[in-house]
Amino acid sequence: MPRNQPEPFPFGGKTAGPERSIAEVKRLIREGEHQHQDFKETISGRRKIAKSLVAFANSGGGRLIVGVKDNGRIRGCMALEERHVLESIVKDFCRPEIQLRFSVGYDEQKEILICEVLEGDKKPYSALSEEKRWWVYVRKADQVQQASPVLFELLKAEGREIPANIAFGENEQWLMDFLKEETFISLSAFCKKAELNRKSAIRILVNLIRMEVIQEVDGPHGKRYQLA
Repeated sequence: MPRNQPEPFPFGGKTAGPERSIAEVKRLIREGEHQHQDFKETISGRRKIAKSLVAFANSGGGRLIVGVKDNGRIRGCMALEERHVLESIVKDFCRPEIQLRFSVGYDEQKEILICEVLEGDKKPYSALSEEKRWWVYVRKADQVQQASPVLFELLKAEGREIPANIAFGENEQWLMDFLKEETFISLSAFCKKAELNRKSAIRILVNLIRMEVIQEVDGPHGKRYQLA
């Protein structure tokens, strides 16, 4: 295959980026898998790939490097075919539309497809499950996680200014006092202890996270909240 191309191709009104030099591709591979990068030997398991794509779109963007094993070893791929599969995944298993940009690197006779997933401005993005339900996913370090109810609302609120009239009332003060003593609380525990319905509890947690007063963290039994 000629090594001075391929020609640009359209996707969602965009064209492919230029060919990547193998030096640049290997530099990316040396970074390993992380918050904004994932390796795929091949594109298989469409629903699983859809989760990865929406997670990147919800989490600042990222890239799939196809034709590379998890350990960073270059195996190569059929770049054009893999591109078509990714396009069909976006069409059939992701919503709203995710914007992708593609480029190709060449290591001798091996093709390496770089799929850039742009950060979306229509969050939250979701992927279709086997049960025909749409779930929202985010990227944490090198893992894909389903978004919590609180994070789901945070994604919806992205780009909107924090209201100047957010009330810091009795329930907010109760939560601050509790976290100073107990360190962590889950959403369900907050609802129960503060005698709040789920919607009200989520609204309070979202507002306090946006004000950078508390933060959501992983716990042994799910998400929990602590002082920032």
